[in-house]
Amino acid sequence: MTDEWRLTEHSVDVAMTRGRMWLVEAAHSLERARHGERMYELILGTIAFVQAVQRLRQCVAMAAKYATRDGVADHLVIALKRFDSAVPGVKQVRDALEHSDEYLMGVGDAQQQGHRSKRLRDERQSRDWAFVPEYEDGDTERPVVTVGPHVIALVSALKAAETLWDDLYRGAQVETSSMPSGGSAAATALGSAT
Repeated sequence: MTDEWRLTEHSVDVAMTRGRMWLVEAAHSLERARHGERMYELILGTIAFVQAVQRLRQCVAMAAKYATRDGVADHLVIALKRFDSAVPGVKQVRDALEHSDEYLMGVGDAQQQGHRSKRLRDERQSRDWAFVPEYEDGDTERPVVTVGPHVIALVSALKAAETLWDDLYRGAQVETSSMPSGGSAAATALGSAT
């Protein structure tokens, strides 16, 4: 890497590259969940899917935070809101999976408030927030996961993630282009999210 190209000055490009990686991982994880020969394939595929989709979301949030061209940050914020509406609870599900040691005992952040050291194990919370991967109506092409009050249908979540990445890609194109900032060409390039 030369002194001319700095990661910190190309945060939207970095987010786009990493976001694409996580989108590909989500697609592979969905296929694992769909076509695994054993239950653990559904479980592991679902866990990896949720983690990948949340990491893609984090990439878009980073790009929105550090975008410098007019209209790009707004475009990405709108894209994030649309994604969050399509896949509500993905961060909370990821948190419950990532901190399963706490959620299995009923002491996760979404289960109990207050300082962690003062939380008491809670069987009801443990059961209410159980990780339940299954197939919608028994159809192995449509895996879903339920964690607490959140239900994520993996197929529709992948479609929303693909749209989110497309919005990130368009934002990165404007961010790195030489077109005048804030002009109609930039607005056209940003497309439907704005």
